[in-house]
Amino acid sequence: MKTRCLLLVALCLQLFSLTTKADGLQVVSSPVDGCFTIAGSVSTDKAIVLYDANDGEVVTTVVDCLLSDLKAVTKKTFMKYKAEPTTLKCPIIVGTIGQSSHIDQLISDEKIDVSDVEGKWEAFGIQVVDNPMEGVERALAIFGSQPRATAYGMFELSRMMGVSPWIWWADVTPTTRMQLYVTPGRRVFGSPSVKFRGIFLNDEDFGLRPWAAKKMDTNLNNFGPKTYAAIMELLLRLRANTLWPAMHAGSRAFWFEKTNIPLIMKYDIYMGSSHCEQMLRDNEYEWGKTGDKFGGHGNDDWYGH
Repeated sequence: MKTRCLLLVALCLQLFSLTTKADGLQVVSSPVDGCFTIAGSVSTDKAIVLYDANDGEVVTTVVDCLLSDLKAVTKKTFMKYKAEPTTLKCPIIVGTIGQSSHIDQLISDEKIDVSDVEGKWEAFGIQVVDNPMEGVERALAIFGSQPRATAYGMFELSRMMGVSPWIWWADVTPTTRMQLYVTPGRRVFGSPSVKFRGIFLNDEDFGLRPWAAKKMDTNLNNFGPKTYAAIMELLLRLRANTLWPAMHAGSRAFWFEKTNIPLIMKYDIYMGSSHCEQMLRDNEYEWGKTGDKFGGHGNDDWYGH
């Protein structure tokens, strides 16, 4: 049923162009010299995810998504840590510049250079780091200019592992890869060419709202936090950042349902107004009271298309 709803949340996969600087860095299934091990040939030879609890909430949210993606690919369970554990082996260090003590320490120790990321809108980098800290041979650092950018970086690693952004919405099962390694190198993703990018929910009466009522937010019999959480995760996986919520007469207003509101910080998503008023203009005033500019359409049936 989820796949039947895709047209109602349709979004071009190429949402915006990125300036990418690449130097190697790819995920492979066999070890090479200088590689970082995500999942090795021995069951205990696997990475951990190290993040800072003081980082943005979206970072914590997507750390859990990354762990789920790792398990979906390797069939192994991975652990996350807020602080360095006693035995630190193969850490994937994720964090936002200036908000993650772990990333800031790598910068201070001159293990990573973030000059082409810091201060830029939604820019992020991924780098294999040799000798990142005492007793650790190698780490994988994912660093962002802001928390949402750090989230994009983690989802980029998921893409590199073969996880589709549509893993849940279209039931796309990733290919099983029991061993995963990241080749030496560094990749930087610059700022997007379009600052605010996303989707609006349109004509939801015929598919998305009935599905949400019956399968997701059954207690509300309508749109609610379970449905919007799934949509917002998809937005982040697609490197989008804005959502125009459902707005038909039978849909529960996003702001009216208070349990929706915490999702904004959890997924770091910008919320637009009704999609027929993207520029915060009053359609009734513009088209209903000032003349029949579009064949007599008033606020009830003029959707700005």
